[in-house]
Amino acid sequence: MIKAMREKLRHLEKEVSEIMWMRENESGAHEREKVVYALKEGEWRRERKRLKEEVRKLRRSLEEREDEMVMREKKGCLVLEEQIREERERRDEAVEKWKRLYLAIKEKDCIGGQRKKI
Repeated sequence: MIKAMREKLRHLEKEVSEIMWMRENESGAHEREKVVYALKEGEWRRERKRLKEEVRKLRRSLEEREDEMVMREKKGCLVLEEQIREERERRDEAVEKWKRLYLAIKEKDCIGGQRKKI
């Protein structure tokens, strides 16, 4: 009976030893996984930071392009306004010349004593 108990004790000690060895291996594997995960987290943080910076640059670039477009539109409007103003001046000058010509012809007809009906 004592021999059987000793045999059972050795068998249980062996099982405990195997279980402890398995737990140590699992613990080591878990620690390695934690290290790998920590490294991945670091990579993710760096990637996130890089992407945020890229988004900032793209936003800045977009704002600059929008500002350039607004400036071009304003410049285009100013050019059109200037062209319209110049065209009005030319038209007003032409109208003024026609008025002077009309008055000169009318005056000439009146001075000559010949008044023609038009």
